[in-house]
Amino acid sequence: MSGSGGLISFISRARKSFISSIWTPPSGTAQINGDVAVTGDQAITGDVAVTGETSLDGGLGADLDAKGQYLLNDQTTTNMMSKGPAYRFDGVDDKVTTGTSTDFDFGTGDGFISAKFRVENLSTLVDLVSRYDSGNDRMRFYLQSDGTFNGYFKKTDGATVQGATFAMAPTAGTEYDVKWVFVNGTSNAMYLNGVPQTLTSTVVTGGTLSYTAGLQFGSTLDGPTYSEVSISEVMLGNFAPSASQVKDILSANTPFKWIGASQTSVVTDGTFDTAIGAGTWTEPSGTSWNIAAGVADYTTGSGGNHVLQQSIVIEKGRRYTIGLDVPTGTTSLFFANQAGAVLFNSVFAAYTSADFPLNVIALNDATAIQLIADDASGTFSIDNFSVVPIGVVADYPSHGISETHWTDASGNNNDGAVTGCEVLNQTDGQAFKNIILSPVGQDATPKEGQLIYNSATNKLNVWTGAAWEVVTSA
Repeated sequence: MSGSGGLISFISRARKSFISSIWTPPSGTAQINGDVAVTGDQAITGDVAVTGETSLDGGLGADLDAKGQYLLNDQTTTNMMSKGPAYRFDGVDDKVTTGTSTDFDFGTGDGFISAKFRVENLSTLVDLVSRYDSGNDRMRFYLQSDGTFNGYFKKTDGATVQGATFAMAPTAGTEYDVKWVFVNGTSNAMYLNGVPQTLTSTVVTGGTLSYTAGLQFGSTLDGPTYSEVSISEVMLGNFAPSASQVKDILSANTPFKWIGASQTSVVTDGTFDTAIGAGTWTEPSGTSWNIAAGVADYTTGSGGNHVLQQSIVIEKGRRYTIGLDVPTGTTSLFFANQAGAVLFNSVFAAYTSADFPLNVIALNDATAIQLIADDASGTFSIDNFSVVPIGVVADYPSHGISETHWTDASGNNNDGAVTGCEVLNQTDGQAFKNIILSPVGQDATPKEGQLIYNSATNKLNVWTGAAWEVVTSA
């Protein structure tokens, strides 16, 4: 790595090459001979000027992650979105839409909505993610033309039941990551590039945050309206991450523990409508469980553990939300897998309905779930039992972008159909299909081989070492 004044050039064989914003370029010239290995992520929060030849294994778009712009040869700005490809919406008729899916329904639960985007036009409203049924029944995640960022869920009476805003004041041409985290009926939080923001308004009435509509990116059906923006990533999750978990999700592609989420419980007959042995529930040990009248009753028995069981798939290391109603008594039971091993990182004892839903981590794999009570468990009943995989329920990453569809990487297969969008920074091997150069004037002290898009002539110019020449096709 070498530096000269405020300029740097580098050659790296690291899978990801980053330059820290806290690094101060030397005032003179410094050079390191040999390869430079970067073992940790270093975030670029400003602009990087590259004066020499730059080589990155895997291609610039795939492996160089930056928050600012890339300045090539002191002057030419290439507006590349972080981590490669992005959709460029023209504000006229471009959009990406998905089909209707319950995976997008938060119901009465919590969640988050996230987008990485670059503002192209500060004078117009920018819709990032929306759902629209009819009238006022809609969800919207967007930036207003006054620089205020908004997220809301509205129902048919037009009232916002969950919503929040903060003063963003964006700069055109800069990429941002915004995440809205909501606890239904309780709280809101918004994060800009991983940093919590002060909310200028918040609504926490709460309600059923579900619609019979798909997602739209870069537009909304209300009008319709279209936005001039570039978007490189969208995520929806069915849990409310903490500040540290927001950074966990921000730092990389979706971590394993958040993959495979769903809005649907993996439990069958959690309402206990079918008697033991006549449906999915069995009692492989003991005789103290009884299912009747839509509840599962437990009466203190003898002889050790009494097990209510059904086949289910649980994966070790993943996150789940357990829902349970306790109409009578207090529970004194724990959950285990088919081998009797403790299934989650929470032991249930003397719990009531008020203690649920409860977020847990699976400690073991399971092909069956056992609800185990013993001689000291007392008498109680349970109902509305659910185990919902929590995490990212819709994931549209940069690497899922193509000219025809945006792949949903969450595993729920709700791909987005592309209408008219230009794909920026799409790669074919290591060559960019789209490189956008910002118009600039001719540099008074250019370097040989420097390429610019001349703002005076609207033509490509290259410095030969003696003069500027217009680039022409053969």
